[in-house]
Amino acid sequence: MPAHIPQGPKCVDRVRTNLVKATGCTAPKCIEKDRARPVRRFLLAEETTDYEKVLALHDWICSYMYYDVDSLASDEAPPYYATDIVKSRKAVCLGFATLMASLCRSIDIPCNVVSGYALGVGNDTAWTDTSIATDEQNHAWNEVYVDGRWMIVDTTWDCANKIENGEMNKGEVSHLYFDANLQFFSNNHKILEYSKRR
Repeated sequence: MPAHIPQGPKCVDRVRTNLVKATGCTAPKCIEKDRARPVRRFLLAEETTDYEKVLALHDWICSYMYYDVDSLASDEAPPYYATDIVKSRKAVCLGFATLMASLCRSIDIPCNVVSGYALGVGNDTAWTDTSIATDEQNHAWNEVYVDGRWMIVDTTWDCANKIENGEMNKGEVSHLYFDANLQFFSNNHKILEYSKRR
């Protein structure tokens, strides 16, 4: 391991502190070393940029969390608080966005939760007069302030992990919706509301 990346017990303690600060979760399963390794590698190296830190958080969320398809057909609400999300490892889009915001804010990187309408969440696959005019919210993602600009991050759409019919299916992490440009993102997302604190 390169010398500039902190190691040892102090390093693990700092990761635990950041995860506990971000999520409020003190349960050992929430902060095991193997689950924090991707976060630790980037967040604790003083030379890394905020962009690299946000990328590390994105990749950790997309590899650790599972999109809860089963909850869409259930009367039981999926978890929306960072502590519950980390404990359960499952969420829908608002949970993913809330967790990303919590983790970014825990390392002093501004992050907003954005609610809007996304094609493909329901049956619609193309913009119509109705979907353009709707004020219905069916999706959530983030805007993160890095390098003097707000960048778009949608961890839900970059996470291929799913819980369906009670089974956890692991997928590959994508970066298609990490720092996506507005023109590309607008092909299937429409902003309806910003939430600076969640």
